[in-house]
Amino acid sequence: MLLLSKCVASILTGVAMLCLTTTTHAQTPFSLVKNDVVVFAGGTNMLHLQQAGYLEAMLTHKFATARPKFRDLSWEADTVFRQGTVIERWRKVGFGSRDDQFKRVGATVVIAQFGKLESMAGGKGLENFTKAYGQLIDSYKKQARQVVLITPTPFEKPTGLVIPDPAKRNVELALYVKAIKKLADERKLVFVDLFTGAKQGLTDNGMHVKPEAQADVASLIAKQLGIATPAQAANHPLRLAVIEKHRLWYDYWRPANWKLLYGDDSRRQFTRGGADYIPF
Repeated sequence: MLLLSKCVASILTGVAMLCLTTTTHAQTPFSLVKNDVVVFAGGTNMLHLQQAGYLEAMLTHKFATARPKFRDLSWEADTVFRQGTVIERWRKVGFGSRDDQFKRVGATVVIAQFGKLESMAGGKGLENFTKAYGQLIDSYKKQARQVVLITPTPFEKPTGLVIPDPAKRNVELALYVKAIKKLADERKLVFVDLFTGAKQGLTDNGMHVKPEAQADVASLIAKQLGIATPAQAANHPLRLAVIEKHRLWYDYWRPANWKLLYGDDSRRQFTRGGADYIPF
């Protein structure tokens, strides 16, 4: 009887330790310290999240004494396999490789969101996705001390659009969300789940978070990062400043006419003048 009691006690202790480990890991603390540079990476939904300004305003407010900087390197339709910041020919000339770009901006924290587009490959694409995401995280970790993995939001039935219903793909997307969580668990990264238990009505087209839902999504991300700061109102001065800063950043990092700003157009001579110039 005594032996049985000891065995039960041992099992309960083991379970308790397992629960403690799981809970502690699930609540991996997110924090920003002095002079941190937060880089956002991902596809269209991350880009729209940044343009809306809610999340960055909340992080700026919460960690005001740390005076963090934020740099958006997201790009429409980016995936773990291909990112605009890497594949655009002129970017390599003007800014260097992805690693070079992270060094140039001084990245110390990366907040990444991938998996939605990739999930359209179905279960057969899961292994390649996991491998590519792992390699991307390895690249981030060369520079960053902290990496946050945000899952995609679910697909939804489009509103009033005569297109195929992408919500049917949520079965496959769930597999990718599980893979993202596993990556976060194995590498002890911060994990934010926007998929499980998500409310409906986040999108109009079934794919991309609509402007009216950006504040809710930002609040959900912040909550899982342990930030209780409410989303900044639409006309809040801090959020408006973030939006303007983001516009100015884009003028530098993603200009409308890159060739004029960073290419040879800034040095090209269109006429040599003098005797060589023949007027019409």
